[in-house]
Amino acid sequence: MCSDNNSLKLNKSLEGSRLNLEPFQQEFITEKYLGWLSDLEVTKYLEVSNYKQTKDTVISYVKRFNNPENYIFAIIVNETNDHIGNITLQNINWIHKFAIEGIMIGDKKYWNGGYATEARSLLLEFAFNDLKLNRIISSAFVDNVAGIRSNSKLGYKEEGLLRSHMILNGQYSDVVQQGILKKDFVPYKDMEIKN
Repeated sequence: MCSDNNSLKLNKSLEGSRLNLEPFQQEFITEKYLGWLSDLEVTKYLEVSNYKQTKDTVISYVKRFNNPENYIFAIIVNETNDHIGNITLQNINWIHKFAIEGIMIGDKKYWNGGYATEARSLLLEFAFNDLKLNRIISSAFVDNVAGIRSNSKLGYKEEGLLRSHMILNGQYSDVVQQGILKKDFVPYKDMEIKN
């Protein structure tokens, strides 16, 4: 089963109405991309904010996704062909059928336009329909109100509070864990999105 899923990674793009998710390639690691990783506003709630990022560290990070338990896609806007961020499906548990989702919209001109919601919906469709997973987890720092709201908009339900779980700005911070089940998922094309 894992080898079949791995073959999907090498050649499958996920097509949406305004954007596509393309399997991440090294050519996406540009100066613009590295700029996102050094922008504290972009990385405020991301793990990468804890480390200095270089082309080599990004290549190393991407290489860890070259296995059946992790997927990384570049988010590409159809109209402009702009690479605006990345989305991941990580730590897939093939026995219990769950995984962790993560996203970064690095190009700030695409913030608050529903692009993250569409990208995440495409990834959830892939996870539930192609990979046959049952549950996807997304976590957000308690003060990341936009992230928690985005999860709720997609149908994620709050599953718990992880106390002093991760470091944010040098301090331990609580993290809200949310999850969505396949049976509760509504695709983006069927949602009423209000930007």
